[in-house]
Amino acid sequence: VAQGQVDAFAQAKQQLAGRQVNESELPEYEVRSQTMSAMHVLLFSVEGKEDLLSARNLEFLRDVERQVMKLGGMEEYCQISHGVAGTGVAITSVDSDSGLLVVEPQPANGSSVIFRGTPSGVGDLYDGGRYLVVTDGKKIRLLVSSPSGETLPLNFSTSSGISEGRLYAVESHCASLTSLTTYAFSAPAAHQEAICAGHVPVTFRPAGGKGLKVPVSGPVCGCPDSTAMFANSTKCGLDCRDGFGVPMQCLSSRLVDSSAASAGDPKSRLASLCEDAEGLAATEKKVWKRVRTSVLPSSWSCSEAVPGPATDLIRSSVPIGGPMPGFTKLNGETAGDQSKLLADWTKDGLMKELTELEAKLNRERQGEVRVVISSMFVVQSLLDSIFVSDGLFAIGSVTFVWFWVWCSTGSLLLATMCIYETIASLPMAMALWGLFGQKYVGFLCVMMLFIILGIGADDVFVLYDAWKQSGLMGFEDTLSRFTWAYRTSGKAMLVTTITTCFCFVAAGFSSIPSVSGFGWFAAMVVAFDYFLVMTLFASSVLVFHKHFERKNTLFGGKCCVGHMGCCPNRFTAVDLQQPLWKQPRLMGPFLGFFVMGVALCFTPFAFIGAVLVCAAVIYLHGITSGQQDSNSARPIETFFEKKFFPFIHRHSLKVLLTVCAIVLTLMIVAIVGLKLPDEAAKFLRDDHPAQVYLDALGEFPGMGFDSRRTAYVVYGINKEEPFDRDGVDYQEPGPSWQDPEGGGKLGEVVYSDRAISDLMSKAGREDVIKMCDAARESDVAEFDAGCHLIVWRGVSFPRLLSKDKLDAMVQDGRLSKFEGGAGSKPPLISNSSLPLSDYGDGFCSVGVECFMYDVRDYLEHFCGDTALVATMARDSLCKLGEAGEKVVGRGSFGDDKLDFHAVLVSEGYEAYSKEIMLRLRKEQGNLHSGYVRSVASGLGFKDNRLKLAWVGINASMPPGRRLPYKEQVAVKDRLTAFMEQNRQGNPNAFLVMDSFGWILTADALFSSAFESVAIALAFSWCVLLVASWNFAVGTLALVVVGSIVAGAFGLMVVIGWTLGIIESIACIVVIGVSVDYSVHIAHAYQEAEVEVASGEKLEASDMRREREERVRIALGSVGISLVSGVMTSLGATMFLMFCNVTFFQKFGIFLFMTLAVSFLFAFLFLVPLLLHLGPAGGRCKLPRLQWRTRKAEPAQLTENE
Repeated sequence: VAQGQVDAFAQAKQQLAGRQVNESELPEYEVRSQTMSAMHVLLFSVEGKEDLLSARNLEFLRDVERQVMKLGGMEEYCQISHGVAGTGVAITSVDSDSGLLVVEPQPANGSSVIFRGTPSGVGDLYDGGRYLVVTDGKKIRLLVSSPSGETLPLNFSTSSGISEGRLYAVESHCASLTSLTTYAFSAPAAHQEAICAGHVPVTFRPAGGKGLKVPVSGPVCGCPDSTAMFANSTKCGLDCRDGFGVPMQCLSSRLVDSSAASAGDPKSRLASLCEDAEGLAATEKKVWKRVRTSVLPSSWSCSEAVPGPATDLIRSSVPIGGPMPGFTKLNGETAGDQSKLLADWTKDGLMKELTELEAKLNRERQGEVRVVISSMFVVQSLLDSIFVSDGLFAIGSVTFVWFWVWCSTGSLLLATMCIYETIASLPMAMALWGLFGQKYVGFLCVMMLFIILGIGADDVFVLYDAWKQSGLMGFEDTLSRFTWAYRTSGKAMLVTTITTCFCFVAAGFSSIPSVSGFGWFAAMVVAFDYFLVMTLFASSVLVFHKHFERKNTLFGGKCCVGHMGCCPNRFTAVDLQQPLWKQPRLMGPFLGFFVMGVALCFTPFAFIGAVLVCAAVIYLHGITSGQQDSNSARPIETFFEKKFFPFIHRHSLKVLLTVCAIVLTLMIVAIVGLKLPDEAAKFLRDDHPAQVYLDALGEFPGMGFDSRRTAYVVYGINKEEPFDRDGVDYQEPGPSWQDPEGGGKLGEVVYSDRAISDLMSKAGREDVIKMCDAARESDVAEFDAGCHLIVWRGVSFPRLLSKDKLDAMVQDGRLSKFEGGAGSKPPLISNSSLPLSDYGDGFCSVGVECFMYDVRDYLEHFCGDTALVATMARDSLCKLGEAGEKVVGRGSFGDDKLDFHAVLVSEGYEAYSKEIMLRLRKEQGNLHSGYVRSVASGLGFKDNRLKLAWVGINASMPPGRRLPYKEQVAVKDRLTAFMEQNRQGNPNAFLVMDSFGWILTADALFSSAFESVAIALAFSWCVLLVASWNFAVGTLALVVVGSIVAGAFGLMVVIGWTLGIIESIACIVVIGVSVDYSVHIAHAYQEAEVEVASGEKLEASDMRREREERVRIALGSVGISLVSGVMTSLGATMFLMFCNVTFFQKFGIFLFMTLAVSFLFAFLFLVPLLLHLGPAGGRCKLPRLQWRTRKAEPAQLTENE
């Protein structure tokens, strides 16, 4: 239901929120003048000991910025700043015959100019308007042009009104960086020229009746008259005291003191960045806050620094602009195409240049200061290459397994067939996956390659070792020998295959689709691997025996059974009857490779070290794994029967008690120490440049206020059944809510008439107001202290007001408190005859965007001021009904007889909300607030009926920082509790947030981790009971498997891990590989051919001898297979540890750790348990099932048959 609420709101908002805005119609529009993305230069101290605000480090940062701006393609993709050159050129005269202008000197043909003057006689010529120039070399024509290339010529019949006008040539260049160096190193002339030559698009004016519009610019705030574009302008087009959302021109020109000297310590000029800096007004502190949070981390503080502020992290931003040429909007359906342009630019050479520049700068820089240059589009391209490079580690895993199998079997044919059948099981499973109607293989399924390499090799060893052991049993012919090996190994592999499949099926019951899909897919891969081992590989064993096994290529087959094409133990003069450590020919190369590899594992060359360790182990295994002759046991088999069994038999009780103590300790450690993570999981390793960049993103909010993720209170959607998913193909849901009209969706939104009815009632309206007011003074929203809603000319504006100033304004009558209606924070009504700038010290954030505030403003404050309504010259304002027979005004909002729906769909309210309110806010420079309001709160209509409404709360969860799970849940719980307390009048309203979906996923992962373990253990126990038909064997194996799981969880705590997202997935996945070794030993114990003690009263000594004999035979038969199986599994997973992606790395570590624990517990825990508690004398067997069958006559077979 919760996920359905998130999906339903997203789709409904997209469907009903109104038409897509053409951004070329917005006043702030210019091609590549809006920030599409940003490239960042990060300067950081590795150990945190370097002060980056020193003059030396700031000089280094400035040099880095210069080199970044010289990167290839930067001029093509940077954000464009449009400015005017010089003092402009005068219009000399007008050619009345041609309607062309005579200008000296002439602007270039095809250039853009801005007209400055008081036009008359030409309807499409505006003061501040921007036009395109076409010249014949003597005269020029001005054209109105659109972004799509359409033009309209302007004809002049007289010079009246324009002869004293001037044309300013428009110049375009890459916008200035947002950098600390701009303020640390004052360069008044150059900086003022870059800023004050700019112009600020204020509005668009219609032209020619063809839908064309002329962009009209306004003056730049803070610039001296001599350099400002409009020298005699007395009114600033923007409010430069706005604490957020202001243009860079306004921001920079206000903060740069043109009289400041360029000499001196940069730190002294940065002192104003301190939050408690002296001599700054409240509005200046807010503007400085914008600068501070853009270039310095949010954790930065200079209150304790002596002699000045210090930091170990700095960021500069290079704006990348959009819309790209040929596009008229930054967002919408063209966003993907424009993003692809950035991606292509990155892949075509930018990423290589950035990597080389980073390496060069970090190589040349002395000390611990490091540089990272990146952006989100660069990171995306980098991640693509990282996935490819990490995928190449699979080659290392396959190579290791292939070499080990070659060493174990002595056959290139069998080693190659092992790899072939293992990998072939993957496409076979995919084919069956497709037959079940599945169309995609999830991300987790990639991990199955590393898992099946170990499982497949394990099955191969069980079959091959049974074949080798059958050679010692005196079979007279190959058929009898192979039949015994095939039946013995096939039954053992069947038991482990079923247990492993069921453990993976347990993951298939997860509520997370990707985890569930992995579980079922993995079970199919394991089943197909068993099928291929029993058919393809079994046939290969016979082919090898018949044609290759006794063909020794180097020694003519006279020295030993052919192994790896030679006889390595004799070739190296190694005597396998002597202790290995006493033979330098063997141990010298082994120790050399091994020690060198281990040493390199603790250096940046860890991967090479791992390869050397693997080579050493394979070398040792290859020399010691061959048979002296076909009638002798292999060294590892001899070790288990003659070395390990006597040891474990002699010290079984000590080993058992020791392991029990370890298991109990790890279990207690897991129960006490296993916790949820305190920080969000990282995608890459800590020292990777991309991860350094991603970590730094959350440290720079970069807004003028505490911007947070928006939580939405939704009205109009069915709370209990928000989304109807019937008939939706969950594998091909289409573009979902992003393009709801095109081909498949996530489902259909289920709207609620009852919820809308509640909302439109008097109680519902007042409840929304109360909820919005409560959010403004609670801990669920982030807001600026001292921020009040001031109603000015019928429209509310968020303004900063100190308490003293507020009290003074109320006392002298400039402000009055709104007394009508509900709510705890009523708006303040201003005197509309005074300018808005008289009320407060700039704009601010109230913490909530509430559509009901706008409706109340319209009814109570706009329509309640009849003189104000009269100035608008709109007959439809404040009237309801088609004939306008009902007039609304002061007191209407709280009238229980008000037809609220009629108000919302009236022409008057539409004109107020879409024209009057937006225009007034734009004129006052409240552009950002207007944008936020349109997104964070609004109304949705269908067939002129209200179907959806929502309120946005600036929730206390930062957008750039990935909060740990516990903190996200805490935010969710606070918001949920707040919602429950503030929806009495709208019981069907609900609250959603984009991060809620991830919290739900995390909850499901955490619960699935323990559920899957429990289901897998239950499945394993049932399979062992059926396979052994003995309660004791199945239960003892279950105890060991449960101990393995507890040990794995305990080791997670020991190595400092928490139960995060990655760890939960790993726990679900690896449970399938933790049961094999114990199951093999338990099955071999039960199947051991020994003389069973019998009689009504069995002696303890007889039962003990039977248990000991069963254990000895089990170790001798499966010990060598389990050693080879665990080595191939460990070798296959070891290469995952060197991946850059944290998920792969942690998955490899956890899988490696679980495999090692499983192997050790099987031999050091299960074996002692069987020696002391294993069933003997036919005890603990389950009741025999009686089957009614017809007895068949025995058939007489001939020898040939």
